Formats: sequence, structure tokens, C-alpha cells
Amino acid sequence: MADIPVEIDAWLDIILDTVPSIILAVVTLIIGYILAYVAGEMVREVFCRIGHDRAAGISGLKPSVMAGKIAKALVFAIAAILAIQLLAEAELFGDGQAAVEAYGIRFILGLLIMFVGAFLADITSSVVARWLHGGVCSSEETDPTRELVFLGLIVSVVLVGLGIMLVDSLVVLLMFLAFLVIGVILILAETRRKMCRKV
Repeated sequence: MADIPVEIDAWLDIILDTVPSIILAVVTLIIGYILAYVAGEMVREVFCRIGHDRAAGISGLKPSVMAGKIAKALVFAIAAILAIQLLAEAELFGDGQAAVEAYGIRFILGLLIMFVGAFLADITSSVVARWLHGGVCSSEETDPTRELVFLGLIVSVVLVGLGIMLVDSLVVLLMFLAFLVIGVILILAETRRKMCRKV
């Protein structure tokens, strides 16, 4: 029973050491969110003023809106990574601090790639579908190629994001990404060859 005050004192010391780091990490996320919003709106405004801002991709979003959302995601991802590093430096996670920092950052990067990749797949799908048809513009309502290309690209983007989150070795990750890229290119090239032969 005499050890209880000592344990309470030790817990209080731990709390007093870690609470400022937790508060700082939360403040970093809040400031990051505000900066992300401002950056996204600025990028959207710049894109609105440059050229024609017509709806693009399957979703029908304007390029200015997509660029703004990507800018927001990038800035907030940087803030989230900084918050994770602040928590890791506070030794809040004990023995697992290096693992939490590494996996936390990889998790944020994987999500960021999936988010940005979804927008890029949306924009790219119509261009790739037109290339598969040999440059011929088909009616978008009757031609499912664009949706199939989008589906293939989005699956590839999700696989890349999951690879970054889950694969420990950089060499294995690079080999995985290389095989994925080569596979997508081969599938698209073979599809184009077959479609051009039919026409």
C-alpha cells in the first residue's frame, strides 16, 4: 500500500510530460486543416481563372474543384504526418514508438495516394478510353470503355496505396509497383490492339 502514492506520482509525471505533446499534435491538426482549406480554395480560384473550367471525368467535377481537393489533401497529409511525429517524439507509445511512427506515416501516405489517385483516374479514364478506340470519339452513354478503364485505374491506385501501407521492404514495394505498372500497360496495349483490329 505504501507504493501507491509513488505509482500515482509516476503516472502524474507521465501525464504532465505527454499532455503538452498531445495538445500540440491536436493544434497541429487543427492548423493543418485550416491551412489545407485555405490552400484548396486558393488553388481552386487560380484554376478557375486559368483557361476553360469545364466538367471533366466520369464524376463531372471541374478541374478547379479536383485541384482544390488534391491541394487540401496534400496540405492536411503533411499536418497529419507532423502530428504523428510529435506524438512519437513524446515517447507516448513506449517501445512501439518507432513502429507507430513508421506505420502511421505510411498509412497517411497510402490514403493520400488513394485519394489523389482517384481524381487522376477520373480525369485519365476518358483520355485512355479514347486512346483504346484509336482516337475515335464514341458516345459516352453507349460506350462502357471509359467506366471499365476508370474501374481498372481505381483498383490499381488502391493496390498502390495498400502496398505502401502494408509492405515493409522498399525493394519489395518497388518490385510490386513495377509489376503493377507493367501489368496495367500490357493490359491496356493488348486491349487497344484488339479494339483497333475490330474497327
